[in-house]
Amino acid sequence: MRVAAIVPSAGTGARLKSRIQKPYITLGDKPILARTLIALSKNKNIAEILVSVGKDKLNKARRYPLPDNLFRLACGILSALPS
Repeated sequence: MRVAAIVPSAGTGARLKSRIQKPYITLGDKPILARTLIALSKNKNIAEILVSVGKDKLNKARRYPLPDNLFRLACGILSALPS
C-alpha cells in the first residue's frame, strides 16, 4: 500500500533556544527539513509528500529538490485530514 507523508515544518526552534526555525537548523551539511525530505523520498511506499510550512518560508522550502510528482507544499496549519 502506498501512502502520503505529511511533514509539519513550521517549528520555531524555541525549545532549542535557536533563532533559526527548526526545519532550517543545519545538522552536518543539511538542514533538518532537507534530511527529512530526502529520507522520505527514498521510501518506495510513499506516493506523496505534503510539507506544511509557514507562509513566510514557502520560497525557502521550495529550494529542496524532489520530484514534482512526489512533493507538494501547503501554507498554514493542517487542521483536518479527510478520512
